[in-house]
Amino acid sequence: MSIINSPVNRPEQCCVEISCTVGSRSGFCRSVSNNGCSGGTFDPGNYCPGSQDIQCCLKSGGTGAGTSCKVGSQSGTCLSVSQDGCAGGHFDPGNYCPGSQDIQCCLKSETGVGTSCKVGSLSGTCLSVSRDGCAGGHFDPGNYCPGSQDVQCCLPGSEGGGGTGTVGQRVLNKAKEAAGLPCE
Repeated sequence: MSIINSPVNRPEQCCVEISCTVGSRSGFCRSVSNNGCSGGTFDPGNYCPGSQDIQCCLKSGGTGAGTSCKVGSQSGTCLSVSQDGCAGGHFDPGNYCPGSQDIQCCLKSETGVGTSCKVGSLSGTCLSVSRDGCAGGHFDPGNYCPGSQDVQCCLPGSEGGGGTGTVGQRVLNKAKEAAGLPCE
């Protein structure tokens, strides 16, 4: 807390202004409905005491940090790569935010992205078909990953290669696996 004005000298103004910190950025707790956040943006996280109307006002300083961004159908927040980080998500380096290249769109990871998956005897990684691709391998559209249909199991090797067999062989292997029989 920092004392801004003395109640004795200026009784018409607030005497205490509470500072707040979001990542490495600082601001002041302000009333969304009464004070506004001129030249900045409110962060609705729980960084200030009081009701939900009291939020941290972060000055954007023309950098674009703290503003909203959208990549495809996914919404995010513009943050500083070097100062804020993107906990629980990833930065998209595309030019979706105003300011320097250090200000990038932080998108929260989709459910399932980055988790392990297994199709028959092959192990892979659940990735976003539209965003990540499956370099050097192929996606198996079966329901092996949590999340949306866009999140699929990326398996090593090319379609039909790497021991996966033909489509018919893979279907037969799936049926054998479901019945508890060894696969070829």
